[in-house]
Amino acid sequence: MLILGMSNISVYGFTHLLVAGPIVAGALALVVFVKRQINLDMPVLNLMLLKNSTFRLAMILVFLNMMLLLSAETILPMFAQDVLGTTAFLSGFILVPGTILLSVITIISGNLYDRYGGKKISFIGFSFTLLSLVLLNTVGMDSSPYWVMFHFCFFMIGFGLTLMPLVTVSMNALDDEDIPHGRHSSIRFGNLG
Repeated sequence: MLILGMSNISVYGFTHLLVAGPIVAGALALVVFVKRQINLDMPVLNLMLLKNSTFRLAMILVFLNMMLLLSAETILPMFAQDVLGTTAFLSGFILVPGTILLSVITIISGNLYDRYGGKKISFIGFSFTLLSLVLLNTVGMDSSPYWVMFHFCFFMIGFGLTLMPLVTVSMNALDDEDIPHGRHSSIRFGNLG
């Protein structure tokens, strides 16, 4: 309901019933869900894990990271096709080199995590992400789609250097009996983005 209400904002504006109604209903459902999960002996999603500050921070950063990824993967092909005038194939292909790079960087980040720990690797990853966002901010109507592709590669390097170390740091912050709930939480928080 929250997503429905928020997606209707661009069509109806903030005050329309098709926006306010679903947002209020979704917020109420979320409150009921949270209260119920906190009071259950065996919750579906153990929200009490968020009391652990390391786990909480890591999940917030995973959530932000996933929001950035989903936004970039949605906006960049549309920008390439609608603004830069590329073909549908090229607008989709803009994401391919970065995605291939992500699969390589994820493996590398695992090895770097073992050597240097999650905080340093995540900091470097977020630095790449920030650099890519600054570079993407310089793209204009006369820019080459290949520059967008190049900047997206920096973004995916940053994503690859942050996601796995953040999830690993969050799991390491939990007790052994909480790890199944933590894994479930990291998937849920990541998918909210």
